[in-house]
Amino acid sequence: MSQTSGSSPSPQPAGRLIRVLPDEPGINKTFDYILPARLAGSASVRLGSIVRFGLHGRQLRGWVTGLDVTSAAETGRLKEITKVSGFGPPREILSLSRWAAHRWWGRPASMLRTASPPRSVLALPALRPIGHGLLPSPSADEASSIARSALAHPGPGVVRLPPASDPYVVLIEAIRFGAERGVLVLVPSLAEASTYARRLRRLGVSVALLPDDWARAAVGGCVVIGSRSGAWAPIAHPGAIVVLDEHDDGYAQEQMPTWNARDVAVERGARLQIPVLLVSPVVSVASVHKYPVFAPSRNYERSRWPLVEVIDRSEAEPWRQGLLSDRLAPILRSDEVVVCILNRKGRSSLCVCIGCSSAARCERCDGALALNDADSGDRVFRCQRCSLTRPVLCSSCGRASFKNVRMGITRAREEIEALALRPVCELSAESVDGSDGPTNAKIFVGTEAALHRVPSADTVIFLDIDSELFAPRYRAAEQALALLARAARLVSPAVRRGQREGRVVVQTRVPDHEVLRAIVLGDPTRFTEPELERRRSLNLPPAVALAEVSGAGAKTLVEALRNPPAHHDQLVEVAGPPEGPYLVRAASADALATALAACERPAERVRVEVDPSRV
Repeated sequence: MSQTSGSSPSPQPAGRLIRVLPDEPGINKTFDYILPARLAGSASVRLGSIVRFGLHGRQLRGWVTGLDVTSAAETGRLKEITKVSGFGPPREILSLSRWAAHRWWGRPASMLRTASPPRSVLALPALRPIGHGLLPSPSADEASSIARSALAHPGPGVVRLPPASDPYVVLIEAIRFGAERGVLVLVPSLAEASTYARRLRRLGVSVALLPDDWARAAVGGCVVIGSRSGAWAPIAHPGAIVVLDEHDDGYAQEQMPTWNARDVAVERGARLQIPVLLVSPVVSVASVHKYPVFAPSRNYERSRWPLVEVIDRSEAEPWRQGLLSDRLAPILRSDEVVVCILNRKGRSSLCVCIGCSSAARCERCDGALALNDADSGDRVFRCQRCSLTRPVLCSSCGRASFKNVRMGITRAREEIEALALRPVCELSAESVDGSDGPTNAKIFVGTEAALHRVPSADTVIFLDIDSELFAPRYRAAEQALALLARAARLVSPAVRRGQREGRVVVQTRVPDHEVLRAIVLGDPTRFTEPELERRRSLNLPPAVALAEVSGAGAKTLVEALRNPPAHHDQLVEVAGPPEGPYLVRAASADALATALAACERPAERVRVEVDPSRV
């Protein structure tokens, strides 16, 4: 929708008429302005250029979405833009942002903000050849062969590589394939992006690492590497797109709109008619549902998964036994580097009175009380919901003795240290390097963040994998498989070197679970195929599209979805308690997006999470 920018009492100088989209969350309209002759040459104004202009007494930033437009207002009543700030997203990204805004119920400005340079870019550097002459010769390795097969396939394709296979070989094949136009590479984190950039630069390959090398990426003809925001990289016409670890939840944007970089990359590749390689050791169920899978032979794949040892605690060990199995003692007392994973912070997330077996609960909100160490050194109960603290006393019988039913990593570190007879370092997402344990420690205990903090290990132990497998969300088992794959990659350097066999140890009471069978056999299809059938029968993604609606305006929006306008069909089903949050289900992503687009946005704040990962 286009509107005039306001009136002016005097005629404006002649100039081009342009259309701009303000970079303002509350404005979803375009406005017409005059580009005066004095600014016409600055930064080569084009579609996507970033400009500044006045609107209702404020100076705003925005993007040029139309050149030489025909305005509904008289030219003499239009204002001039005040500044051309520099280059912005290319024409292709403007169109892609409109598609993404429709797909995830957002606004194009939020995507264009992500696609814009972190600093003003007034000029682009000279084009440099990609420098692929120093690439290694084509390899006969199976990983290289399946990458070449996927690149020859039209449209997106999934490349399933076991953890000990280096995805770097896929990048080499993609660079060789798209050398003339460049390649876009997405990885889950900036740290991994920097690692791949360094490896390619050592070969003499021209690399643009986002976001710092935005201008170099805009020139094209190079390898552009970025994390989630890299899906909006300014490279105009890449020859191929590679998404490493496509299953990773890090590709999903948590803030609204909740777009997914993997899906943006696939749509981008479809528009450009170029191959998109989705690479993963454990392919997401959504990708298995949509795209062809290119996998190596069973012998190759199985040999590149580490040894997986499952400790069955369902019969041999009673429920009252502690978290640490006797079979862990030899591992913890060895000279290996060991990482122990327990996704519970603090000392204990659930305590039970020894005298009367009552669970420690909050008298204010009825939440579970966790046992924490106070700043003074005294032990206190802290509510995990409302943060209320109180002394360690049973509200039923008054006793001060409790047993840990679900210990956290702080208590686990103490018990592991006592069993291992050597120092143990505690790690979590909030940990600061070197502040949570001895620097000479070879044993680490922490949440899943430890899998990203420790560079390599000989053994990874999951102390309670059942809490991941049976978490109250429909993707719990799939996310548990991703954690196990990450652990397998952590011990994979030992597998590749052949110096010591890496090992993943799992404590469980369900040793026959599909996820555990899949990693023991090194065959992810043991889980993905039955899981896909299960979700189809239960009407869960990817068989259907799903959105979670919450917030003060949720009820208003849900009522609009239940009662669409007369010219719209009923495209969705709504479920949930009267107070929310609500789950909205549709037959496809397009149907869900169409239904949401037909509703007016409520005046109250509302959050619509399309494709929720934690429901």
